[in-house]
Amino acid sequence: MARNATVLALVLALAGCATGVKPAGFDAAHRAATINESTPSGRHYRAVVAERIYHQLVQSGLRCLIDSPHDREAPVTMLFRIDSAGRPAESMLWPRTRFGLCAFGGIGDFTLAPPPRNDYWVQVTLRP
Repeated sequence: MARNATVLALVLALAGCATGVKPAGFDAAHRAATINESTPSGRHYRAVVAERIYHQLVQSGLRCLIDSPHDREAPVTMLFRIDSAGRPAESMLWPRTRFGLCAFGGIGDFTLAPPPRNDYWVQVTLRP
């Protein structure tokens, strides 16, 4: 039963790639992250994000490129809503390319320093 659920989740994820359906709320979250980064505290917090998760993303992205060297696709934007304790409460990925799904899945758990305020959106762009 668990295997069937895993297969179904993979099929749905890949279907999202094929249909090009952007996650609900992505544009609003992206705007919030962009606005956050335009403030002095947002620029400082972006450095915190970069220090903590870019290393994980680079490692994950390199592994994905090594595993599938012919999948040279567009850059992907990853959005994370960070709660007051510095944990990701929500995340989104767009576009849902094979490379993006692979790299996004390899991030793993992380905790950041508390953000300037609760429910704080940050963005990370990863280029293959």
